[in-house]
Amino acid sequence: MDTNTNTPGDAFSKVLRDEIAQLRPQASDPQQSAEACADRAQLVGLAFSGGGIRSATFCLGVIQALARLRLLRAFDYLSTVSGGGYIGAWLSTLIFRGRKPGQSVADALAAVELELSGESRPWCAAGTIASDCPPEHPSLRFLRRYSNYLTPRLGLFSGDSLAAISTYLRNLLLNQLVLVAFFGAVLTLPYGLLNGSRWLANPLGFALATPLADTGLPVLFGMAIGPLLVAIGACAMSLMRFNKGDRFNSTGPGFIIGLIVVPSLVSAWLFALALQAHAPAADYSLQDWVTWTMLGYLAPWLVVFWIKSGGSNIALTALGKLMALWAARNDSARLREALEDLFEWGAGLARFAWQLPWTLLAGALGGVLFYSLRRGAADLPEVGGVAYATTFGTPLVLLSFSTVVTLHIGMMKRLYTDQNREWWARLGGFILLAALAWLGLFAVTLYAAPLVKWLAGLALAGGLAWAATSIGGVLLGKSSLTGNRSKSGGGNAVLNKIVVAAPYVFIVGLAIGLASVLNAVLASPERLCDACVPIAAAGPFGPILHASLLNLGRVDMNNVLWVGGVCAAVFGLLGWRIDINLFSLNGFYRNRLTRCYLGATRVGQTLPTKIVRKPHPFTGFDPGDDLPLSVLGNQRPFPIVNAAMNLNGGEDLAWQTRRAAAFAFTPFHTGFEFWDSEGDRIGAYRLTEEYAANQFSFFNPPGGILLGNVVATSGAAANPNMGYHTSAALSALLSVFNVRLGRWCGNPRHPKAWRKASPRFGGLALLKEVFGMLDSCASFLNVSDGGHFENLGIYELVRRRCHVVVAVDAGCDPDYQFEDLANAIRKCSADFGVGIEIDLAALRPPKGKRKHCPAHFAVGCIRYPNGAQPGILIYIKASQSGDESSDVREYADCHRSFPHESTSDQFFDENQFESYRKLGRHVGLKVFAPLFSPLINTSAHDMTPEQICDALPERLPDHPDLQARQRM
Repeated sequence: MDTNTNTPGDAFSKVLRDEIAQLRPQASDPQQSAEACADRAQLVGLAFSGGGIRSATFCLGVIQALARLRLLRAFDYLSTVSGGGYIGAWLSTLIFRGRKPGQSVADALAAVELELSGESRPWCAAGTIASDCPPEHPSLRFLRRYSNYLTPRLGLFSGDSLAAISTYLRNLLLNQLVLVAFFGAVLTLPYGLLNGSRWLANPLGFALATPLADTGLPVLFGMAIGPLLVAIGACAMSLMRFNKGDRFNSTGPGFIIGLIVVPSLVSAWLFALALQAHAPAADYSLQDWVTWTMLGYLAPWLVVFWIKSGGSNIALTALGKLMALWAARNDSARLREALEDLFEWGAGLARFAWQLPWTLLAGALGGVLFYSLRRGAADLPEVGGVAYATTFGTPLVLLSFSTVVTLHIGMMKRLYTDQNREWWARLGGFILLAALAWLGLFAVTLYAAPLVKWLAGLALAGGLAWAATSIGGVLLGKSSLTGNRSKSGGGNAVLNKIVVAAPYVFIVGLAIGLASVLNAVLASPERLCDACVPIAAAGPFGPILHASLLNLGRVDMNNVLWVGGVCAAVFGLLGWRIDINLFSLNGFYRNRLTRCYLGATRVGQTLPTKIVRKPHPFTGFDPGDDLPLSVLGNQRPFPIVNAAMNLNGGEDLAWQTRRAAAFAFTPFHTGFEFWDSEGDRIGAYRLTEEYAANQFSFFNPPGGILLGNVVATSGAAANPNMGYHTSAALSALLSVFNVRLGRWCGNPRHPKAWRKASPRFGGLALLKEVFGMLDSCASFLNVSDGGHFENLGIYELVRRRCHVVVAVDAGCDPDYQFEDLANAIRKCSADFGVGIEIDLAALRPPKGKRKHCPAHFAVGCIRYPNGAQPGILIYIKASQSGDESSDVREYADCHRSFPHESTSDQFFDENQFESYRKLGRHVGLKVFAPLFSPLINTSAHDMTPEQICDALPERLPDHPDLQARQRM
């Protein structure tokens, strides 16, 4: 085994070759492409859709139908998503744990088929009569008992319910401590900058405020010019490289922010202080301001012109071009070429020189703007003048800079290219964002505390309303009562508005609350500010603001540094020590899924003693329920567990729309691969037996990531980032309230991170979640429910070029819109060039018969590229046809949304569990028995997936394209 962590990951072609070598060794050929081998193998795949326990239970019935018809052995792959993964993991683990030493794969699967169909009862003691023996597999009884798998024991004060509440509150507290510490550190920055502003702007206390003898220009203006020149120089460098075609070196967002936006912001801050500190406004006339600003704005452009024209070598350059012209006087072709070169050079200089008058005019506008700002600064009150100048003056000066550049670009007419104008527009957006961020941060520092004081008694009511709105937004965000992200849209209009407004209400309220608390600590005479004065808790807002500004000017800088340092230290310590994967809902969810679906495979008298479940008497959990995913590779069907890798950041606009990519877990490999807009392959796959093997503990169990972790991640429906369902504001709200079922997984592209179970510094991952800064290049990836990318599970089967795909769709689709199927078809077409054609008319209930559909399934054609044989898609929909058993019909009559009850209902009772299971079995028998009747009685040793590929087209008389497979 190669343990070198610096080796690059595998491409998908290697993954496919390894799987074909395991499933169909006779089709494996190293001389042919992996796709050609897959076409020759004629792989057969079974897919179980997402949908929580509803999908898991319906698919359980389908599994029983397949077992009854001896068809489980016909599938090479089992591709699952979310709830389909619950039951898929159960089936795979049941096969693995029931396999006897030396037993073949086919025999082990045949034994499971007999047991699930009830024809074999090895759980009964030898000699036991049928009436004294349970009629079904013990695993099925266990699943029924734990159908309410999150809190099996009902009641608010039951141990399960109390454990759920306790776990959530513990994790919420730990995660919010990290966030509060971070935002506390950020909110101390305005106090530090305001203190520094007073120090710089005080004309009596600091020599920098004295004017220069010759010009009368304050040194503060000189200090402000320095970072501004840095920003202008960076702009010129970036544009010059951009125009030369070197667009990807030193011109990215990091360069723009670090060398243009930040220096511009610092310059604007110093300019604003200078404008306020040196009143009265009459010291410089409008003419002075216009003159100095024109010269100041012209200077860097002259430098750029000097560099662009060749600087001191301009005369030599001109002389060289004239000499070339003279040398070519007798050769018409060379003469024409020399003339063109000379004219092009001269025209370039002329075009640039033509910019200079418009540069002067734009600089003159800047002088008018700065003169107006200075006059306004003269009217600022003595108390709080520096604070106002810092808070409002800085963004105004920054926007003045931007206005000057905007006018300059406008007057250049067509001298700038479209690409240049786009570059300036993007920079203008960054400048605007910086101005708004500065304004928001300082405004909340200035006004939050006096606002809370002024509201007095209403502050408590406002806080309660804020908390209720925020919590309501979290609860309604995934509720079926809202249409914010539901597939059918609609929902209650008022509740939808609450969901939309809640994140913004929460963010504003949190900022006001934290700023008020920080002000009470730093600017309160009762705590750290002896020089501060008490502020009355009622009265007009003006006097309260005046007193608050007085206190703000008396805050001790040492205390600011101490408080900011403590907050930063707490953030660093907790962000390092609190594991973001362990202290989230993912662990709670994983433990209960493992107990229910994997624990169910460890009951029954026929199992070896070391496998039989032995739960802890207090918690009810048994760590032996789980097992590494990698141990399931030597069996069929081969499991593929689908998840979504969230991609809210990055430059690829296609993935910004999808906001996710497919991320697959298999017993052999774990990883992802896709093609970006430039046609480059992005992604890598790593060995699953080594993936996430480093648990940062003294004991790292062998085998890599555990199946329970994989299934919980694939079913992480409630997550701050949810693929194409993601809302930026709601993501921040869900992150703060720790509504996170997803997992941070090591990036397979990273040379070392893929071996680690969690990020070493969880604080950074948490901030990325809050701000939606997720991309495929980071060392750790945010992975969540596979339904956030593709909810049917057929995407990975089509990627593997399966010739028969059976897709069981138990998603929530009460209006039969087939959104999940349409989404899968679009993605398969866009990503693989594979077209899927299918007629769904028979799956829609006739008008007036909402419950009953003419058929449970439809057959489609999968058109693989490059002349490959067309594949077959058998699409099965969770539906009723009216001929179900009486107990299923009774449940449907009492529950009008059956079989499409909301996925948010994860608390099934026995009646609900049995209704979905029996419906799944009924649908499975009605679909598979007619399609596969020639194969049903085939013996276990003769039955092969190839028989499915060969015989199935004969059963589809209405699909000539599929029948043509036999003639190819």
